[in-house]
Amino acid sequence: MKKIVSIALAIMMLALAVPFAVFADETLATDVRLEITADGVVHSGYTDPRQTALDALEGTTNVVLDETSGALKITRDYTHQGHFEIRFAIQNKGKLGENKYLVLWADFTNVEMRKACFGLIENNEVYPYRTDDDDGTKPAFYYLADGATEWTTLSHGGDGCFGVSDSGSQSMIGKKGYFAFPIADFTNDKKSDAAPTSETLISDVYFFGTFPNEDYKNVPFYFGDFQLVADYTNAPIVEDVFETIDTPEEFAAFTKAVNDGSYAPKAGATIKVTADLDMKDITDFQPLNDMKGFTLDFD
Repeated sequence: MKKIVSIALAIMMLALAVPFAVFADETLATDVRLEITADGVVHSGYTDPRQTALDALEGTTNVVLDETSGALKITRDYTHQGHFEIRFAIQNKGKLGENKYLVLWADFTNVEMRKACFGLIENNEVYPYRTDDDDGTKPAFYYLADGATEWTTLSHGGDGCFGVSDSGSQSMIGKKGYFAFPIADFTNDKKSDAAPTSETLISDVYFFGTFPNEDYKNVPFYFGDFQLVADYTNAPIVEDVFETIDTPEEFAAFTKAVNDGSYAPKAGATIKVTADLDMKDITDFQPLNDMKGFTLDFD
């Protein structure tokens, strides 16, 4: 069976649309793509039951699958200060194992955060592991902008969140690409500020956010391609390559993905092309002059 491109946004549609179950007590593979669907998202004002009285003030969070990008499209009907939390249920949940980073693709092109953070939830519990419980340390996180080849280092603020609420924190508006968060910085103040261990059963990805003002009411932002990895510098995960290209339409999709940077074949890969192509199809593929480590085998 021909494999499908699995880098950047193309794989998100598959990852978000096809649940994959494992036994809850199994250890996750090292470097694993998390199966998360829009149907598995739970959102409310606060997961903290002491804050449930605020829910009516906090507005509504909407999470749907964006058919264009394959990512999860998130909007907020902003009221009050707009605090919100989202739990992204993992279909292939399991023990953390050797994974050290939470990696995901996000698009904050048109949205700023006042304060926000990511985390993980153990075995469907109420209280998450998150950087927000790690006040004062300004933990680093990492950003690989779409089209970039090098990760850059960003910083949470002293409140453990990114956004514009803290002078040491990181503005997010305009950023689009992959983000990596060290799991060792996710702590749980209900568990003596402990971080997850290799034996922690990870059931959900967690997000907390607030907007700085009402300018971002109903303005979408996007999350997708959730991963757990051992080394963020090797992310995002690239699992598959085109092994054969059998039709002109597939060749067109392949060339577009390579040219726009959304897909890079593995180094040393040989891709067999059996499609009936005319010379224009081939000459339109500019990277043929610079194969960058892979080979096209025209049959």
